[in-house]
Amino acid sequence: MILGGGPSAPQLTRLYAIATAHGLDHDDVHELMAQYGAGSSRDLTRENYDDLIASIEGGFKEVA
Repeated sequence: MILGGGPSAPQLTRLYAIATAHGLDHDDVHELMAQYGAGSSRDLTRENYDDLIASIEGGFKEVA
């Protein structure tokens, strides 16, 4: 992994744990990531990661 790049492995584990706790599966998470232009979790920026977590915890708001 490139330093300063996207989310770390523990952050990605956290993302999927939070998603699962909110009733989302892997495909649901990937649909949400696509709203941020990310084809996979490794394509997320750290800012997108933070926004995605907030979206999941806040009730799955659409990206503007």
